[in-house]
Amino acid sequence: VPVAAPATLSGHAQPPRVVARAQKGTWLVTAGEDRSVRMWQPNGQPLRTLGPHAQPVTALVVRADDGQVASGDQEGAVWIWDAASGMGVGPLWAHTSAVTALQLTADNQGLLTAGADGTLKRWKLPALPARLSNGHAQAVRDAAMTSDGQRAITLAADNSLRLWRTNDGAEQRRFDGTTGFDAALTSQPNGQLVATGGPNGVLLVWNLVEGNLQS
Repeated sequence: VPVAAPATLSGHAQPPRVVARAQKGTWLVTAGEDRSVRMWQPNGQPLRTLGPHAQPVTALVVRADDGQVASGDQEGAVWIWDAASGMGVGPLWAHTSAVTALQLTADNQGLLTAGADGTLKRWKLPALPARLSNGHAQAVRDAAMTSDGQRAITLAADNSLRLWRTNDGAEQRRFDGTTGFDAALTSQPNGQLVATGGPNGVLLVWNLVEGNLQS
């Protein structure tokens, strides 16, 4: 199958750290060390620049309908940007250190933030005081939310994977033994199976309903 030559995105003054893609594939967004958040056409042409943040950007997410982009930075600040106009709302001081992951709820009314301070927070949009889920002893490295918005999953440097209820922030399950598989996670939309991976290229698959490691 012929493979098209990759498009080169030229514009960042320093290396980008994170990238996210519009659900419809009509644009993508990058951010990183130069503190700017930049939108691009699929052919690599600049679309618009959002920001900048006051600190390097460490997390990005695009809303399910492509209407907004949320970005988080090294200082714990989160901004929410209108994808069409580039106008931003923020900063929302979500964490006391770097924002490590962002997720928007399916109804676009909630924002999930995870931080290097070891906390997971769920915000009601427009931004109101967050519901705090506090339990990790070290930095949260990645986070995901089930499609119904009822549960959140976090992966942290404290050797644990945890399942939380989003309505009250309570911890439902805890799985230890993720050492070496604690760099990133991905989950089924219903949250039943979660895969975690690390730099060794191997995945662990966890069944959060039955509470066991499948592989």
